[in-house]
Amino acid sequence: MSRIQEFLDVLNNPTAVVQGSHPQDALLLSVMVHVAFADGQVEENEFALLGRLAPAKDPSELMFWITDEAAKPLDTDALVATFTSADDRERLLTFAGHMAWGDNQLEASEVHLIADLARALGVDP
Repeated sequence: MSRIQEFLDVLNNPTAVVQGSHPQDALLLSVMVHVAFADGQVEENEFALLGRLAPAKDPSELMFWITDEAAKPLDTDALVATFTSADDRERLLTFAGHMAWGDNQLEASEVHLIADLARALGVDP
């Protein structure tokens, strides 16, 4: 099972948390942070979801980490280099879409970010 699928499974199961660590985690979490923060704020349910995706992060420092990560540009070159299969790229977009809907609202800034990600990955959004 791919790491992206493991993250998707956590998104689909409200009691699940990511188990262990994987080299792709930093990139996947960066995507999630950028999508969650695309509208300039992280809602409570998005924050909780990020906590489940990054259980090793101390909850008291999670917002600081989110703010720091969101201030960095999303490394689409690293995403393209890491997620080379069409299936993984589709899953990555699905993953980003789930996060965009994490607050039950889809903001224009989130749509634009996902469209930019799709273009960078060479996937039809």
